[in-house]
Amino acid sequence: MCGISGIISRNKVDVMSFIKMNQTIHHRGPDDEGFVFFDNSLRPVTSGSNDTAEDSWISDFHYSPKLKIEEVNQNYRIAMGHRRLSILDLSPAGHMPMCDDKEELWITYNGEVYNFIEIRTELETLGHTFSTTTDTEVILAAYKEWGEKCLDRFMGMFAIAILDVKNKTVFLARDRFGIKPL
Repeated sequence: MCGISGIISRNKVDVMSFIKMNQTIHHRGPDDEGFVFFDNSLRPVTSGSNDTAEDSWISDFHYSPKLKIEEVNQNYRIAMGHRRLSILDLSPAGHMPMCDDKEELWITYNGEVYNFIEIRTELETLGHTFSTTTDTEVILAAYKEWGEKCLDRFMGMFAIAILDVKNKTVFLARDRFGIKPL
């Protein structure tokens, strides 16, 4: 049971209010916390707090936190946050918000896609490679391959927010029964 948060603003994101929003869902994910902020040019700035797992700070993933949340300025229009309850892939590879290797797709996600191993295998036959064992990375690759039709393949319970930097779109979805809040 993780927790996700996000803001898209015409002006600027109130970073302190956003941090408070993410803190209110601490109970949903006590194992890790992460943030990513985007300015007008959609350049990502990854950040973490005192609740960010120590391993996440020292990992080499594109989405690993680079700045302490106190160092983030107010010049951002989009913010994504995540509270993690570590269940699958307990390593820093599961830190979120997560991105693809080109930093074009960013995801914050709550839930579990039960058939992600089968989907991963299919995506590998289509040429996708993976650097983690998370279902989150499989969701990103599935979205890259099939767009919103990826939902037709997912069996599970989930709430997903994907920012497509290249196409300047946001994709929001949740499972068919609405088990996970969005």
